[in-house]
Amino acid sequence: MEDQPQVPAVNIIDDSFQSLQASKDELIRKMRITAGCRFRAAQRLEENEQKQTKLSAYASSGVIIITILPNFFDLHQFIISLIGITTVGLSIIILVSTLIQFGASQSSKAVLFHRCAMDVKDVQYRLISRPPSMESLKEASDQYSRVLKSYPINHDQSDYDHYKKENSWDFPSEDKSVSKNESRSKKDKKLDVYMILTTTILGATAALSVLSAAPDLSVFVYEFIEQIKLLLHP
Repeated sequence: MEDQPQVPAVNIIDDSFQSLQASKDELIRKMRITAGCRFRAAQRLEENEQKQTKLSAYASSGVIIITILPNFFDLHQFIISLIGITTVGLSIIILVSTLIQFGASQSSKAVLFHRCAMDVKDVQYRLISRPPSMESLKEASDQYSRVLKSYPINHDQSDYDHYKKENSWDFPSEDKSVSKNESRSKKDKKLDVYMILTTTILGATAALSVLSAAPDLSVFVYEFIEQIKLLLHP
């Protein structure tokens, strides 16, 4: 009976090392993607918070400005009615925006997303610094799972799509085509619509008010310039 060919022990060790290294690289990749998505989620929520603050500020300023226009100019009754309707509309926008802003707690969630990303990065860096082994992989995997379970939040699909679009090298075997609309969440689009709607309402109302008060406005501007001249050259 012929002896079976023996597999060199060095090949077995080499294959085992390569397998462990591949598992380590894949786990590092998963943690890098998770951290990137969480960082993106934190950035998105902070941007939404700023948009909602600006929306409330613009709408509040608009309400104040258009409300006092009838006190300075002799406006047509239609314009006065339009100002009243616009004031109600902007007040509703302010109310809804404020309730959403405080109810969503976006700033608090942004902090949690950022902390989660930092914790994942910490586990990732510790794994990178250690040689590949079953013990190190299991320990890192357990720590990674504990970090995710300790934060009761998850990023949106739009955060994943954004990271995938910006870091296509991390997805060598996947479709990298992510459209601009797919990379933005529905909440982001609604905020942009509210901003455009508020700006349009304010602009249209202000333009109609100026056109309606054109004669009085010219007199007002002329008198204002004359007062400035008197102050500069008494």
